[in-house]
Amino acid sequence: MGLLLSACQNDSSVIVYADPWLSEFADQIELVYEKEYPNRDLQVKEISSEVIAQHLHFGQPVDVFLCFGPSFLRADVKEMIGEEVTLAASRILLLRGQSDSRQAQFKTKGCTVVSASDRPLRNYAELAFPSYFHSDSCKIIADFPAQTQDYLTRAWVRQGFVPAHFAEQKSAIFEVVAEGPLIVNAFCAIKPLDPPHKTAADDLMRVLSSPESKKILADLGYVP
Repeated sequence: MGLLLSACQNDSSVIVYADPWLSEFADQIELVYEKEYPNRDLQVKEISSEVIAQHLHFGQPVDVFLCFGPSFLRADVKEMIGEEVTLAASRILLLRGQSDSRQAQFKTKGCTVVSASDRPLRNYAELAFPSYFHSDSCKIIADFPAQTQDYLTRAWVRQGFVPAHFAEQKSAIFEVVAEGPLIVNAFCAIKPLDPPHKTAADDLMRVLSSPESKKILADLGYVP
């Protein structure tokens, strides 16, 4: 028990859970943080935002969560937030692959939307595009950017709902069908009320609010 308590209070590390749609940003922030604090180890684990909400609710020993904005969180979960930083606004876009002869081979009349059941991206898409969302055409809402790209480029689905930065990064291979309204706090960083490594977590939140963080977000296309 003494060893476990000592490990939890040791600020030589910081534990971060990041939504896969923020994984590129998390990777770069890790480099910035460890350069500023070379004696600390920032550990990043990819977990979708709806699972992050569960970890926050049950008080898992995590220092900082990088996820979709907290509007999707239940009121009792929001009470577990100690500090919140808005990382970027965004829009949800409906994309399709560029014209490809392979599309004709599949002739899909309709399909079930591929998505986690309570994923914020799904909720945002349904609110922004009710007519597209409930139409018969085959679409994907995936937990991972690579899965979205794979399904669309292989023409396994015709269209997909994605955050705007993905469309910006992949503009050479996908085209925008429709664009949703601006979501002011689409992506955020959350520090729980009682992080296991408080000093390290506070320092990370400061880095996440820094001009260098904003530049990384802009370079990756998160800033609309």
